[in-house]
Amino acid sequence: MMTRFRDTFSSRASARRHAFTLLELLVVIGIISVLSVATVISVQKVSRDVKLSTGVNRVLGALTSARSEAIRSNTPTLVTFRVVKDYEDPSKPEQVEVVVAQFTGDIRSAGSYGSTSNAYFERYQPVPTIA
Repeated sequence: MMTRFRDTFSSRASARRHAFTLLELLVVIGIISVLSVATVISVQKVSRDVKLSTGVNRVLGALTSARSEAIRSNTPTLVTFRVVKDYEDPSKPEQVEVVVAQFTGDIRSAGSYGSTSNAYFERYQPVPTIA
């Protein structure tokens, strides 16, 4: 009878040694939660940095292309930005499009602003081969 009690006691003790306490489980869950939050924040920052880098590269590419086109054609060339909105799906955010345009040679008077200065409009045409 004593042997049976000892076997039951030793099996309970060994079961306790192989199990985790509630405190240990809560600590592990807390550590996993902190690591998950840190990972999400890092991924968001990297995503934002990639978008910014892509935008900068697009603008630099447009400036380089505009400069090359101006030298090639010996015509004033400009880079401008145009806001594009999707009216079919208003939930989509507005996007900014980079446009390279060349001077057409057309200058029109805009009337007189002040006593001595006249204002003029210069017409530019988008260059279709440069995006």
